Amino acid sequence: MPIGILYTGSLVCSNLVYMYLSVAFIQMLKSASPVAVLFTSWAWGVADPDMAKLINIVVIVIGVGIASFGEVRFSFIGFFYQVGGIVFESMRIVMIQVMLAGEGLRMDPLVGLYYYAPVCAVFNTLVALFTEVPTFEYEDLQRTGFFMLFLNAAVAFILNIASVSLIGKTSGLVLTLTGILKSILLVIISVVIWRTPITLVQSLGYTIAVLGLAYYSLGYDQVVALYDIVTAWLASSYNQYSQLQGSPGSQGYLTKRYIMVGSLGIITIVMLAMVTLSTYGTPVTGDAQVPSS
Repeated sequence: MPIGILYTGSLVCSNLVYMYLSVAFIQMLKSASPVAVLFTSWAWGVADPDMAKLINIVVIVIGVGIASFGEVRFSFIGFFYQVGGIVFESMRIVMIQVMLAGEGLRMDPLVGLYYYAPVCAVFNTLVALFTEVPTFEYEDLQRTGFFMLFLNAAVAFILNIASVSLIGKTSGLVLTLTGILKSILLVIISVVIWRTPITLVQSLGYTIAVLGLAYYSLGYDQVVALYDIVTAWLASSYNQYSQLQGSPGSQGYLTKRYIMVGSLGIITIVMLAMVTLSTYGTPVTGDAQVPSS
């Protein structure tokens, strides 16, 4: 029952926040989810506290704070809804991890879903009776279509199984870290499609948060190894270019290198252009709002 109640709180807060904040800003705030999961894991004894991790977390929080400071359409109500959703979700994830991997439990993901999904459905229905039912119109259901609702439910069911299985095989923190790429893509889509304005301050804060999360997920040794690989690759590319220039068969090899380097350059230019467009361009009115589902 506690997992079902927490899941309901997470769903309600995560949907209501779209009425107050932009999609891009919501994803920036969600970058703090791994921090909440880690603190909850420490509180439950699932993970051991570590000073290096704590410093890394402080960097992430600073990045999210800078991104929040740069929000042009800030709403305290929306901010508190998002924080509530993060707290509910972190507690739910850690409790699922304990349920699946705790001593004496070792519950199968489908069995766990079988127990807490009905509780979540009941509490969601109770919330909907006071929030959605008074304004519900049957025409809205017809416009949406039963097939679309069924497809949505099927995808949500598969997602629940996949997420619970991932928590059981790894940890709740790994699940939240995998959402980094989704958050980045949603921010980019929000800027491109809805022309959501993003300031340079937000971009700086979000970049700090994402780099902090990337450092946490990779670790110091992996970051150093990645740096060595990149520098060695660039050095070998330059040396091979000098040796192969003008030699037979060098054109195809060099072309592949040019394509890879050029692709990275294009991606960088596109990212900078989107930030500039969202900062200095004229945003579309009402772009940042997405109705709650």
